[in-house]
Amino acid sequence: MKKNIQKKKLLIIGAGGHAKVCYDICISNKYKFIGYLINNYKKNFNKIKENKKKFIIDDLTNINKYINRNTYFFIAIGDNKIRERIFRKYYKTIKFANLIHPSSILSKSVILGKNIIVNAGSILNSDVVVSDNTIINSGSIIEHDVKIGKHSHLCPGVKIAGNVKIGSNVFVGLGSNIINNLKIENNVTIGAGSLVLKNIKKMSKVAGVPAKKIR
Repeated sequence: MKKNIQKKKLLIIGAGGHAKVCYDICISNKYKFIGYLINNYKKNFNKIKENKKKFIIDDLTNINKYINRNTYFFIAIGDNKIRERIFRKYYKTIKFANLIHPSSILSKSVILGKNIIVNAGSILNSDVVVSDNTIINSGSIIEHDVKIGKHSHLCPGVKIAGNVKIGSNVFVGLGSNIINNLKIENNVTIGAGSLVLKNIKKMSKVAGVPAKKIR
């Protein structure tokens, strides 16, 4: 006789396009989706497309009334800085989920922090480390021994070769490629379609083939 295993409940923080993707993964995952908590509730309420009577929809400032042993939270906001601000505010008081799309492939040696999303078709190979509050978007390939810092965002189709070290608050644009053994420091932005062949210093913005500093 099979045991009736109760799913962990999940509230999504956010209401934009990224929240839609997180909702889709949630309903195909180990969590039971129960609703949204929204920043600027009155302004963003109408962005929710799902049946509003079925789910909790509340202001983020009311988060405390939903904190309990069986409820997890996921910050579904694409902007690194906003996502970091919310994570830092609540990381000591709430439990964060990780959302892994069923079609993604993760080595058993991959280490994930908290509030990580790995979207459809992504591959994370041996000894990859993804730190807290980071987005790995659809179709990304991350090779062996890559380390990714907190609050970063890899857009769809990013390819990172082995032994790359990526800092915190890094944004890697759509379809970019990074060759092996490089170091990408904190607060770097890499433009869409770039080919990164050299280390990148902190606070830099680069783009192009090969990628060059643009600011």
